[in-house]
Amino acid sequence: MKETTDKNCANCKFFYRHYGLHKGKLHEINCGHCLKSSIRQNTFKFSPTKSVCNLWEENFSTNSDKQEDMFNCLQNIKNLLDEYYLLLKK
Repeated sequence: MKETTDKNCANCKFFYRHYGLHKGKLHEINCGHCLKSSIRQNTFKFSPTKSVCNLWEENFSTNSDKQEDMFNCLQNIKNLLDEYYLLLKK
């Protein structure tokens, strides 16, 4: 079977893209980080590169999976902020 995906950081399972807020909307920016790599981040300057390390795995996530992950992450942040608020309120 022929591989259809070009191997690069941007389409790796472990690459998490960073987003920026512009005019009230989130936009992808050409920046992110690897969750699995032991390679020093300043080597890649947090940008997806065209070359890949030996940890690369194809990302099969759908947009709905990513949205659910983002929602869960934001929910966790909200819960932490609520706890901090209660601590500071005392």
